[in-house]
Amino acid sequence: MKNIFIALSTLIFCFLPFACNHSSPLPKGEISIPDVRNGKEPEENLVSHKSYDVEVYRTFFMGNAYTVRYYQKENDTLKSHTAIYGALEDFDKAAYSWLSDTSVSIRLYNTASNKEEKFKVFGYGGLSGMEVD
Repeated sequence: MKNIFIALSTLIFCFLPFACNHSSPLPKGEISIPDVRNGKEPEENLVSHKSYDVEVYRTFFMGNAYTVRYYQKENDTLKSHTAIYGALEDFDKAAYSWLSDTSVSIRLYNTASNKEEKFKVFGYGGLSGMEVD
């Protein structure tokens, strides 16, 4: 009886880390924000991106704005979604954290002034949206 208990305990402790860590954490990262207000914003390029990639550009859309393009898998196909966030502040960096397969938390920040703006973007199929914190 004691040997069976020891064997079962060993099996439980061996498989417990795998059971508790069944999913890998979603990606996060930091990127520089190119200023493309005096040029042309780069086109969507599905060939050069993979799921969970994020791009942010300083653009001009009804005033100063930031275009966020994010890539995700939908029905085994890579798709991109775009959101535009209007802001007067000059942000040079963006931090992102994927919250799910279809939503991303975005933090735009200025490394010199420490000012920042936070919002979430989400999309699936033909729909995209934004939620300001």
